Amino acid sequence: MVGPMSLFSSDPLAGQFINKAARAAPEPLSPDHALSEAAVKKAAKTITGFPGYSPTPLRTLTTAAEKAGVAEIFYKDESLRFGLKNFKALGGAYAVLKLVEEKVDEKDIVITSSTAGSHGRAIAWGAKMAGVDCVIFIAEGVSKGREKGMTDLGAEVVRVPGHYEESFLAAQKAASENGWHMVCDTTFEDYMEIPLTIMQGYGILALEIADQLEKEHGQKVEDLSHVFLQAGCGGFAAAVMAALMNKCDKKRPRFILVEPEKANCVLKSMEKGSPVFLKGDISTLMGGLEVAEVSLAAWPIMQAYGDAVLAINDQAVGPAMKALSEGALGGGEIEAGESAVAGLIGALAASCDKELRGALGLNENSKVLVIGTEGAADPEIFEELTGRKPFVGTRL
Repeated sequence: MVGPMSLFSSDPLAGQFINKAARAAPEPLSPDHALSEAAVKKAAKTITGFPGYSPTPLRTLTTAAEKAGVAEIFYKDESLRFGLKNFKALGGAYAVLKLVEEKVDEKDIVITSSTAGSHGRAIAWGAKMAGVDCVIFIAEGVSKGREKGMTDLGAEVVRVPGHYEESFLAAQKAASENGWHMVCDTTFEDYMEIPLTIMQGYGILALEIADQLEKEHGQKVEDLSHVFLQAGCGGFAAAVMAALMNKCDKKRPRFILVEPEKANCVLKSMEKGSPVFLKGDISTLMGGLEVAEVSLAAWPIMQAYGDAVLAINDQAVGPAMKALSEGALGGGEIEAGESAVAGLIGALAASCDKELRGALGLNENSKVLVIGTEGAADPEIFEELTGRKPFVGTRL
């Protein structure tokens, strides 16, 4: 295995796109937008009442910042979220509870979706809280550990041949034939409301970050210079971008989207100027980011405010997870799953690439935010890549 300090080089970079058309000024979303500040706060009011809710830590990776030549790197640690070890419960569980509330007169409600792991666990938890059944479809490549995380919460899991798209089609077919309710975090024809509801839930991350910056560091969101976000289908990234911009008056951070080398649908879409569907092999160790197309609910925000897109290779994932788990980057020992480290890898690699560093305006005064979206989503993979067992507790 490559040593952790290999992270401080341009080696992890496998592609990049600088979006020169990105709008520089912050544009808080209008009150009638699904991701307005009022809508996010409304979702937060429900989510903060979930059992076990508390804000997750905003850590400072002091050693990483020093080696990367920037002032600060803040790391939002979602390994402690609800004992479920990932941020997606903020959106998935919220959407399930809202849907069940709206269908209160309907009998025998069944929630279904497709997933690469974390979203499925989120809706399984939501279904368990709501007291309804849940059937989740996964692709053949989804690990046994991720599957167990869903079945432990009472979900029925159906494995289908192919990639995520095949599992999505299977869930869609089952929903149509059985009258089940799809709770997906990506969009398809005439299906925007639930993905946007999920994104509203994700926005609480920005509310927590703004509060923590002020109370723990005496800073505001406007003091952040750069935010590196995992892309995937874009729902998470666009939700955080929108919610952070709602906190900005005069200037906004630069938003850099990071995705796997093969599953680079956002980069390809940015290059073309419209959503692209990837064909062929999109497999990646970063299972939560293994998607072939962007969410249409997220695309307008990413295209307008995404300043750059970086593609990274899988080889950097293990060293990043290991370095965090050992406390080698500062901030204490941090449990991070395979998809949690993408934003951090992108930030470190960009900081250590002279040309890209200049293009993104990274310098010794830069204050960088990354979000560690999950803990050890698969315990066996975590132990294989870090050499230690997961150390953050789970909830069943």
